[in-house]
Amino acid sequence: MNFKDEIKKLVLANAGQHGGKAQASAIISQAMAKMPEARGNPKETIALIDETVNLINKMPMKEQLLEIKKLGLSVVVKKVVRRVGLPELKNAEKGKVVMRFEPSPSGALHVGHAFVVILNSEYVKKYGGKFYLRFSDTNPDNICVDAYKMIPEDVRWITGSDFEIVLQSDRLEKYYDYGEEAIKKGHAYVCTCEPEKFREHVNAKKACPCRGLSPDENKNRWKKMFNTYKQGEAVVRMKTDITHKNPAIRDWPAFRINDTPHPRTGRKYRVWPLMNFAVPVDDHDFGMTHIIRGKDHITNTERQKYLYSAFAWKIPEFIHIGRINFTGLKLSTTQTRKAIDEGKYMGWDDIRLPFLRAFKKRGYRSEAFRKFVTLVGTSAADKTVSFEDFMKTINSYNKTIIDPIAPRYFFVPKPTKIKVVGIKKTKIDAPKHPDNKNMGVRELISTDELFISKEDAEKLKKGSVIRLKYGTNIRFKTKNNAEISSNDAVKGVPIIQWVSTTANVPVKMILPSGKKLVGFSEPDIKDIKDSVVQFERVGFARVIKEGKDIVAYGLHK
Repeated sequence: MNFKDEIKKLVLANAGQHGGKAQASAIISQAMAKMPEARGNPKETIALIDETVNLINKMPMKEQLLEIKKLGLSVVVKKVVRRVGLPELKNAEKGKVVMRFEPSPSGALHVGHAFVVILNSEYVKKYGGKFYLRFSDTNPDNICVDAYKMIPEDVRWITGSDFEIVLQSDRLEKYYDYGEEAIKKGHAYVCTCEPEKFREHVNAKKACPCRGLSPDENKNRWKKMFNTYKQGEAVVRMKTDITHKNPAIRDWPAFRINDTPHPRTGRKYRVWPLMNFAVPVDDHDFGMTHIIRGKDHITNTERQKYLYSAFAWKIPEFIHIGRINFTGLKLSTTQTRKAIDEGKYMGWDDIRLPFLRAFKKRGYRSEAFRKFVTLVGTSAADKTVSFEDFMKTINSYNKTIIDPIAPRYFFVPKPTKIKVVGIKKTKIDAPKHPDNKNMGVRELISTDELFISKEDAEKLKKGSVIRLKYGTNIRFKTKNNAEISSNDAVKGVPIIQWVSTTANVPVKMILPSGKKLVGFSEPDIKDIKDSVVQFERVGFARVIKEGKDIVAYGLHK
């Protein structure tokens, strides 16, 4: 048996063990461990395995079983029961699930935010209940005013859900009430230790001198935070387990002084709750039943449970999900905002950016992202995936949604003029969709002078024959001059898109890379106000009118 057949055996065996879907990474490991030929040419081996996996995975399970039997493989075939929809939530009651998404208003939402917001929203849809969008805006130093408008728009688009908006900057008096009560009951204290000195105490598992002060002294210090202490001189700390194995849990900070003017409240407030105080207060007040957050928040969850315990509140169900780490992509709202301010990008919807507004501008359907997130579910495992592979999956889901409804048009980028002897001015009715006759037809105008793309023109030489789609075959006498060859379709002849030199509409196409293609489309394209179309042989794009221009934002093939 040759090397290719040995690889095929490994792939079939793996497919049988995984419900018909072979996993390339496991097969590569097996091949490298067992086969000297594989180790001798690792690059070729990996390419062969990938090719074979793609081939086998496309085969129906019945065909795979026949191949397994033919090769005499001893494989225990496992039937994989694939989950449909999201996994069940623990202690979830129909109609009573309350969940939230809490971003910081530092800018628009990027693709990384999509996972958590979609999960929370989809669970509320699944069970019925209430969904909150809560702005974590108690840090005046890192607020983008435009985010107050952009984030609700982003959430509404990516989730397709209704929600109630809560702003933490509106709830300062509430936080003060709870803070004062925590101090009064001895669950919190005002610490005036130098930060370095406090760290020394806490790292040694010892209480700082402020921890033992009376509630009355702490109440007096609390009042002084509002008008006497300077920024950095005092902080409110929650009393936790000072000997806790994790130093980050020991007497964590709950309030601090910040004199930076807040974009919404100006200088009205100078004492601000930190995240681990404001979040559980809001979660309790608004009746959160389930909280989905990243695994990186496990320590914050532990901190916040001390507040639940101090006030004898019911603790919601916490679900900590794994991170999806994108290779080949840097996600930073703060850095992106800086780049926009410097003019490197046109705005948050610049289609080169991995931000939700950019995906929407290009014409993506939010259902594609929701399908991906639903399939991943609430797994706690971290995943590393290249952004390119992630987008291939999203593009596949998106194509399934838009392909049946996107009308077809010609787009001729970098147009090159050709002359065709014998063609008379003719109107041609071409289908707007090859499989949906109800979409009707669009009108093409054929004349003896046409534009074809520069890419197609560069392949031509004397004697070349091409077929004008929905038109006729033409043979080139010289590079730019042709004559009618025949009307019947000829096997193997390239079929290309075209437009008349006298009946066309200028279109500017902007690719995901930011590169611009200038060309011509058909006359009917001018009737489109805002729609996703498929430019034949070019790809899908969102076509809109911007002033007097028709602009097409590139999607995918």
